[in-house]
Amino acid sequence: MILVITSFAVTVSYATFDRSRKDTAKVTQQTASRLADILSENENKINRIAIELTNNQEKVANLFDYFQLSYSDYLSQSLSREGIEGGISSIYLPQKIANLYYADDKIESIAIDLKNYQEILYSNEQKKMGSKEKRMPDLKNQLTLSKTLMNPNTSEQIGTLYVTFS
Repeated sequence: MILVITSFAVTVSYATFDRSRKDTAKVTQQTASRLADILSENENKINRIAIELTNNQEKVANLFDYFQLSYSDYLSQSLSREGIEGGISSIYLPQKIANLYYADDKIESIAIDLKNYQEILYSNEQKKMGSKEKRMPDLKNQLTLSKTLMNPNTSEQIGTLYVTFS
């Protein structure tokens, strides 16, 4: 009798363990699949942002102007180009960056680090238009993707775009 009860308990325990293992494997697979989808979606977003910022020589020059000029000189230059290029929001880099937050509520921060410059442009949800910073803030334990920024005419790397997603 004890042998029958023991073998029944072992059988039930094994069946329960096996079912739990299969459920765990299924949940793990679903989680991995969802994470892969999120990463792929965010990678596509950062690719679009990088292209939007550098898809012609004027936009590349605008990036360099932002880093080379003072805020007031950059704003003046942007305002003088406004009539030529179709509105200040199309050329004024801080406004372009702020618009990205309005277009995608999953963006938590954006940073642009151009080669050979001591400062970066850093923005977050509280300061959407961003500012020039001396160094990159600590982005540990956050989903931050990076994308190389390229000059479309020379195919040279001009910097790196970092976007943190929630």
